[in-house]
Amino acid sequence: MSDPPQTNANLGKWIGAAVLAIVAVGIAWLAWQTVNAPPASAPAQTQQAEAGSVSDIESVRRTLDAAGVYLQQQEPEKAEAILVDAVASNQADQDLRFLLAETYLVLDRKQEALEQYEAGIFIGPDHPEYRHAAGTLAAELGRPEDAEAHWGVAQKNDPTNPKYPLYRAQMQRLLGRVDEARANLTLAVRLDETLALAWGTLAAIALDENNARIALHYLDNAQKHEPDRLEWRIMEARAHRRLNDPETAVTLLNAVPDSERLASTPMMIEMSMSLAMLGQPERAASMLESAAQLRPDDAELVYQAALWLDRVGEGDRASEFAADAAFMGHEGAKRWLEARARG
Repeated sequence: MSDPPQTNANLGKWIGAAVLAIVAVGIAWLAWQTVNAPPASAPAQTQQAEAGSVSDIESVRRTLDAAGVYLQQQEPEKAEAILVDAVASNQADQDLRFLLAETYLVLDRKQEALEQYEAGIFIGPDHPEYRHAAGTLAAELGRPEDAEAHWGVAQKNDPTNPKYPLYRAQMQRLLGRVDEARANLTLAVRLDETLALAWGTLAAIALDENNARIALHYLDNAQKHEPDRLEWRIMEARAHRRLNDPETAVTLLNAVPDSERLASTPMMIEMSMSLAMLGQPERAASMLESAAQLRPDDAELVYQAALWLDRVGEGDRASEFAADAAFMGHEGAKRWLEARARG
């Protein structure tokens, strides 16, 4: 049984969600560091001191110290005000740029934070962690080309750190540069074999290329280091289904507690396709209908219930579910209803 068009997209979203979760943690960590770290000189301070007067240096130091105090007192607006003025007068000061960027992070103004990070990087000196911060923000803001470029420089500057090829590979895969992504993921696991996300992404690429046995090899490594992650279990089931072994796929998914299985739309989709291969489409439709009734706000799940109800001859019931999904803005459900109306 071939996968429906949305399956590969869903698989990419699962992996992408894992990346964005790490990105979000990285942004939160940067903001936490800003608030909790004592005011300190960045590596650029010595070089900047050589270029400026003593009075300028002292003025910048006072601004950095004052802004640091405001941030620690959870008054980022006051920190922003004095830093913006200081940057206007000292546009080539990297320390001011980076602290302003971190202040914008605390204020959840990511675009402005990225602009300041990139301005500071341009001033120099460069550093892989500055690039990591910029790459993290660019990815969060939906700028994969910029994120990939920042992580590429970070990787060049610190070739022994596995996180840079790991993150860079996610952007390369998103950009369709699959061979480059695979090479960087392989490098990442050579540097740190415990990187479950790298193994899982390698498995996802293998599944995209219909290499299910290779995917299972990668998934063994992913599950060894993250045994409880549902995404790996779903991908393992999909690989077995691709190998014409839906019974194993169903067994794997049935081993997941009911509450977790019903709460996962991707798992429900995978389970339904395996059940259909076993000649049980009615069971698949019933399962999706029950899950959609439990989670009526999940437009994709409701739409899937409509599709499977239609496949087993429950056209009227399918139309009801499709209408609900369309009301929630699901484009596939809208197209399904339009096609049905045309006869």
